[in-house]
Amino acid sequence: MEEMPNTLSDAQKNKFSKRAEKLEKRIERFKNDAENATDLARMEKHLEICRIMISTANVSDYTPFDIELQLLAVELNVLREERRLNIATIAAEIGYKVRFILSTVRYRHELDKSLQKPR
Repeated sequence: MEEMPNTLSDAQKNKFSKRAEKLEKRIERFKNDAENATDLARMEKHLEICRIMISTANVSDYTPFDIELQLLAVELNVLREERRLNIATIAAEIGYKVRFILSTVRYRHELDKSLQKPR
């Protein structure tokens, strides 16, 4: 594995900035659905820290490794929230299908009972 230099090149800054922008867009997608506002605020705060680290990397003690770790922390939190939302969506779809199946079974049962009654 190659050694990362302690200063950020313009290409690295652009790469990190693009990752931060993508994360921001991902956070925006589920902002209204976030279960816990504290988690969302933490993700936004970490993302802001990433932006500060990127913009001040060459005049501060931040290395590319520090920025990479910070971005990974935000990505993990975003993935966790996305997974939670996906599970909730899947559960809602399954619940809808189960209710539909039960109503169909109930309807057929009522139909069978009515057909079995003597006229």
